[in-house]
Amino acid sequence: MAGLTENTCWKDFVSGKEYAFRVLYDYYADRLFAFGCRYSQDTELIRDLIHDLFVDIHHYRPRLDANANATAYLFSSLRRKIASAVKKRQRHMELYAAFEEGIPFLIEWDIERMAIRNEEEAELLRRVVKEVNRLSGRHQEALYLRFTCELDYAEVADVMGVSIASCRTMVYRAVKELRKKLADIPVSNVLFIALMHSRK
Repeated sequence: MAGLTENTCWKDFVSGKEYAFRVLYDYYADRLFAFGCRYSQDTELIRDLIHDLFVDIHHYRPRLDANANATAYLFSSLRRKIASAVKKRQRHMELYAAFEEGIPFLIEWDIERMAIRNEEEAELLRRVVKEVNRLSGRHQEALYLRFTCELDYAEVADVMGVSIASCRTMVYRAVKELRKKLADIPVSNVLFIALMHSRK
């Protein structure tokens, strides 16, 4: 998206400029896929829902808010589509209940395949993985959106359907918990290791 911001491109799209739709898709498709896979390991489902999302925004373009935050809108829309799809799958009703109460956020770790420089770093990562996985799904989601997806607090709050104050509190408590459990590691290193290695 060279020379354009996400929101400028979104405004161009809503105003009817077709180039902007292609740019938005190219920019967001992979990011949305990585995000969606945190909620479901059914990759075909996630791809289908992303396709449906872009079909929807193209179809309903005249009704869209040109001043909406593009990132928050697309992420939160995909999140709702995943919840709806899970609800429709009767065999996943228990998962849907968990989704509504506290999203089953999935971060997969394959330490053996990561670009780790030495055994000391590998051991550090194992410790971080252990503690991150002990956080609630809601806290993991907040950290992932804030630091891996690099959304600001307002965007994270919008995606998660909470207030900005609640979002800040979730991130603060998650970081505080990691800092307490990993007191000998600078928290900036903890977040970098945990969240950068969680990228797909």
